[in-house]
Amino acid sequence: MAALASATAISTLTLLGIPTLMTGNTPAGAASIGTLRQRADAIAAQIVADNAHLDAVSATYLSDAAAYQATKTLAASIEARIGTLSREVRQTRRAVQRALVDAYVAGGPSASNLFAWSKGATTQIQSTTYLGVATGELDQSTQNFIGAQHSLVISLDQQRRAIATEGAAYAAATNVRSSVLATVSAEQTLYNSTNAQLNTLVAQAAAAAAAAALARARAAAGPPTVVSTSSTPSRSTIAAAPTTIEGALAAIRSCESSGDYQLNTGNGYYGAYQFSESTWLGLGESGLPSQAAPTVQDGAAYTLYQRSGNSFAAWATCVAITGLY
Repeated sequence: MAALASATAISTLTLLGIPTLMTGNTPAGAASIGTLRQRADAIAAQIVADNAHLDAVSATYLSDAAAYQATKTLAASIEARIGTLSREVRQTRRAVQRALVDAYVAGGPSASNLFAWSKGATTQIQSTTYLGVATGELDQSTQNFIGAQHSLVISLDQQRRAIATEGAAYAAATNVRSSVLATVSAEQTLYNSTNAQLNTLVAQAAAAAAAAALARARAAAGPPTVVSTSSTPSRSTIAAAPTTIEGALAAIRSCESSGDYQLNTGNGYYGAYQFSESTWLGLGESGLPSQAAPTVQDGAAYTLYQRSGNSFAAWATCVAITGLY
């Protein structure tokens, strides 16, 4: 499933004209820092677009789920009402049967003389009249129940067809949502991989720049100078630039932004140290770097310095320009 999701994301990016950087786990070593940053930004933009699509798809999914559940609930209610009417029909029919039996026992043809002798004709006539009224009413009730039951059976059939329709829509929405979720997840994985390649390439460039700067500093210092006095032992010294963290961070700020903590030129890098948003968030910060206080930006820069092995590898170009190492 993960492989399918990754393939989906890569296919999406290719269709958008965003070349992919990986085949399996093999990094594209020839890619430049600028190219990698461009790819990462493009992938991030696609993730934002797909997340918006996911929101819309999820809204449809929730709506279809609610409609499907409501249709099932209504169908269950109709089924329960049909069951109640069926019981009422059976009870009414049993009442009619009991009335007929009672009438026959009380005044049937074989007992007409006995009724005439014991109770008189009036009783028999009244019993027959009552039976006609009672059974007529019960029969009408039965017909009413049966009519209502028939209407409900028709409604239930309609609801069952609606359940099938709503269920199909719900299943389709579920599949679409799952597909978009898989695509977003794969794109996020690809974005993380691209950033890892970018960080590796930046570190390599910074190491090369630092080595070159050190070589230049040593060359500029010339041969070691021997200093001796009668009171101190001889020693050799090599000229070196100041190496305090504060001075180095000031040099980085001056090189990257002329010390402007609020700098935002729209190129995707922000603040005095020109952090990318992904790097800034990766340092545990929030919002945009250019909106953060100077002390917060300084602290984040120092954290990045520590994470880079106590080096300024993240600012490779400025390291080369300022001669830091």
